[in-house]
Amino acid sequence: MNFSGIIIAIIALGFIIFVHELGHFIAAKRSRIRVERFSIGFGPKLVGFNWGGTEYRISILPFGGYVKMAGENPSEGITGAPDEFASAPVEKRIFVAGSGPIMNFILGIIVFSILYMIGVPIRQSDKTTEIGYVVEGEPASSSGIKPGDRFISIDGRKVENFDDIRIWISTHPNKEMDILLLRDGKKLNITVQSQSEKIKGIGEVGMIGISPPMNVEIGDISDSFPENEDVKLGDIVQTINGKPVRHLMDILTEIEQSSGEEIHLQLIRGDTVHTVNIPAAIEIMVVDVQHNSQAEKAGIPKNEIIQSINGKPIKSYKDIEQEARKNPGQPINLTFKSGKEFNLIPEFNDDEFVKFGLILKNYIGGIYFTEHVDLQKYNFITAWGKGAQKSFSVIVEVFTILKQLIFRDISPKYISGPVGIIQITASVVKTGASGMLYIIGFISVNLAIVNLLPIPIADGGQILLFGLEKLRGKPLSQRKQIIIQQVGIGLLIFLFMLITWNDVLRIFSGRG
Repeated sequence: MNFSGIIIAIIALGFIIFVHELGHFIAAKRSRIRVERFSIGFGPKLVGFNWGGTEYRISILPFGGYVKMAGENPSEGITGAPDEFASAPVEKRIFVAGSGPIMNFILGIIVFSILYMIGVPIRQSDKTTEIGYVVEGEPASSSGIKPGDRFISIDGRKVENFDDIRIWISTHPNKEMDILLLRDGKKLNITVQSQSEKIKGIGEVGMIGISPPMNVEIGDISDSFPENEDVKLGDIVQTINGKPVRHLMDILTEIEQSSGEEIHLQLIRGDTVHTVNIPAAIEIMVVDVQHNSQAEKAGIPKNEIIQSINGKPIKSYKDIEQEARKNPGQPINLTFKSGKEFNLIPEFNDDEFVKFGLILKNYIGGIYFTEHVDLQKYNFITAWGKGAQKSFSVIVEVFTILKQLIFRDISPKYISGPVGIIQITASVVKTGASGMLYIIGFISVNLAIVNLLPIPIADGGQILLFGLEKLRGKPLSQRKQIIIQQVGIGLLIFLFMLITWNDVLRIFSGRG
């Protein structure tokens, strides 16, 4: 997570908060409530001007903004002037309080709609609950789960795609799970005990050793591979040595187990199917070298193939790390196919092995295999429908998580606060515009729903109080309003500190 990513994340989140406050501002103006200040950002004023009885300013901290309405805060005193917030009819106050979340929801629809127009990546795992790969020796394998099995439910909860499976398992480490799956048309009940694993920046997560199915395609062909019309970029791999390919690991496993000098691939291109033979050789190629890294300083060139480590043939990325961990602090000798040799000292960062700044790719017989991803685009009208549909599905997800929190189906430690959200957003920046649009839409809709919850000081809490005032025919006394406000602020600070503490623990100690 680099500095520029953090800055972009703060600006993006600030924009989401700004849109929220803009909703309150527009509604207040339309309701003829006096807005004393509308600020972009917080803290001391940088620049500003007065117009129409409102001070417009840009403040020093560009994180969102705020709206200050006359008579909004009971603790600051209410004069009873007709243009004060407290003097406005209940319906208008509800309109003002609800406009912030509504603007966030509208922003979510707009952003998701743009995303669907640009195009959304569709993977096989987005459309199925089928298991593509099972790691030998892990809980799923030990419990009898096999590639090709389809999950129906976990702990009685129906799953629609592999994300549903992944989320439930990852938020339930060290837990016995009842899984209903479909195998060869028959339903089976299997019990699996999940394990826990610490992931940097996330914390403790559950895992059982399964991966989703993957359409494997030819993603690159090295210059050393002989020209062959039967092998082209984008070809889908259907089988290897007659065995079905459900995951990239199927190819790597078959290579490691194969004793022959060639492997046989059945490829699909459009409506045609053809078979090719390629060398059964794994090659680790340097496709890029990070700037100012140890590898760059040593002069390691791009497009070189690593042949051996300390004189031992290399078969996978893991060979480099395994050799490094045998003798920490000692230089490792990398010999390349060209005959060049380099000695590099292994680096470890928070128990993670750093590959000297080398960006590596695993080529098999001169071919780089990767996951096939379809980019699905929608026209202008259809995209708006999909954007609205996605926004409503996020609402369902939020309430599902809230329900799970209330009934203690998941731990509060998996809920992120501002620090965690900035970290996640900064990471998503690397994925490009599509990933950034998705996270902005997702957070904006989340903010809308959380603000509408009946929590004191939140918009939903204010709407609840205004509704009670309408039923009672009179407002609560200023003393009671101040008490509710202070309790709400205290509760908000407590929750903020608790969630932020979880974020800090995840980032700095690996705990969940």
